[in-house]
Amino acid sequence: MANFMIRNAQIIDGSGTPAFSADVLIEDGKIKSVGKPDPMDADVIDAHGLTLAPGFINSHSHDDMMADLDDTFYQELEQGVTTLIAGMCGISAAPFSMEHLESCLETAATVVPYDFALSARQRLSYTDYLNLMDRPLGANMAVCVGHGTLRAAVMGMADRKPAPGELGRMKAILGECMKNGALGISYGLQYPAGCYADSSELTELSSVVASFGGITSAHVRNEGDQLVESVAEMIQTAKESGSALVISHHKAINPQNWGKTFTTLSLMEDAVNQGYSIYCDVYPYTASSTGLKSRIPQSMHVLGEEKLLQMLSDPIERKKMRSAILFGMSPEKRFGTTMFGASVTHPDYTGQMVCDLASRLGEDPCELVMNVLHDDHLTTNGIYHCMADEDVDQVLRFSRSMIGSDGLYYKGCSGAHPRAFGTFTRVLGHYVRERKVLSLKEAIHKMTGLPAAVYQLHGKGLIRPGMDADLVLFDPDTVSDQAGFTDFSKRGTGIDTVWIQGRKVVEHGAYLGVKAGKLIRHAPHNS
Repeated sequence: MANFMIRNAQIIDGSGTPAFSADVLIEDGKIKSVGKPDPMDADVIDAHGLTLAPGFINSHSHDDMMADLDDTFYQELEQGVTTLIAGMCGISAAPFSMEHLESCLETAATVVPYDFALSARQRLSYTDYLNLMDRPLGANMAVCVGHGTLRAAVMGMADRKPAPGELGRMKAILGECMKNGALGISYGLQYPAGCYADSSELTELSSVVASFGGITSAHVRNEGDQLVESVAEMIQTAKESGSALVISHHKAINPQNWGKTFTTLSLMEDAVNQGYSIYCDVYPYTASSTGLKSRIPQSMHVLGEEKLLQMLSDPIERKKMRSAILFGMSPEKRFGTTMFGASVTHPDYTGQMVCDLASRLGEDPCELVMNVLHDDHLTTNGIYHCMADEDVDQVLRFSRSMIGSDGLYYKGCSGAHPRAFGTFTRVLGHYVRERKVLSLKEAIHKMTGLPAAVYQLHGKGLIRPGMDADLVLFDPDTVSDQAGFTDFSKRGTGIDTVWIQGRKVVEHGAYLGVKAGKLIRHAPHNS
């Protein structure tokens, strides 16, 4: 492995402290020294005018679900990301069960339209799954167990409390996952099958995670009208279970709820002051994204994917679904902020607002959405322009918030939210340099040292002697996101070079095709 020195860089070391000038010596994939070291036989890289930071950590990703399609994760690397926290929102690539395979596959399809049935038997055991992922990867990756996936494996899509034996089985499987290297558990309480769990189930499972020193992350039940109550539920779960908690992609959706983040962040701060470990992650956009099938009420998903598709085909049943989707609203109000993301069968719809497209086609917006969901077998992705700048700013400024993309890009998809390609460069360009919502040192801390500490990523997140040489060299004057809603995969500017354990993976902003990353297994420790 090559030894080299990065000279004349401005260092932002990930700790939250101000920048300083120093040279950094890399030996055998590690940071050997920081200061003015003797270069010995090392190659010298002159970084004059550039800033050197630890490799960025994407604290909220779904890349475990995308790995079968493309495990280079090039869109992450080209933003400076070297480590991924995956298996979020209650959805993970394991564990499955053959007993409830259809439900496991339906849960997985919330994120990516990939046929996981092809590798299902390698996902029954979490040990087998981790072994499957224990190969060269484009970026480092650590994984959580998705509660929705776990529940589907044990109970299918049952909308009820688990029987004692079922809860015991979930806890036993979760314990095995933790023993074998899972970071913790993630909840997706908006999505089937996780949405059918009550608070007591969450506490029981998070208690298992806490016993191994793991973490709980949560896409809360409701990010709109019941946002405050939903955040309070998860804080109570953390208090009762003893688990550290990360509120996922914290936001307030729809105008009547804008400003509620001031209340929810106060709730988190109060819990922190009481001695609990509470954090959140955030992406730097006022539009969210998830599957359009989420517009179908949770209560209907217990019917299973096949029945839902039949309902979309049958005129009488379709009327029932339409009524349930609209929930008393007009189609224009229900889909007024909705944009088509990825559609397998209608790629030309990408980036188009549902109501505008429906008007041009002479169709009812709800009927158009149901037609596309039917054609795509419920895998259509939606983008929802539903947030306020003030809330995004407030969450970004919160001292315990981290940066996570929640990106839903997979190889070959027709469309995606630009956050998959632009989150980290957007923070540095738009929110640091242009709008000054954060200072550069604050932003880097939220991308490096803070998530490394929260997720216990030893050797990551700081520029210090002995740490892994996961590094990003960038120009703070030009770094910027370029991806948009119609050109979602456009590469950003300002990222110069990225290294993982001293191996160069990005040069002049472009991925080199090198797989220097690896699976990171959490080392469990009993409390």
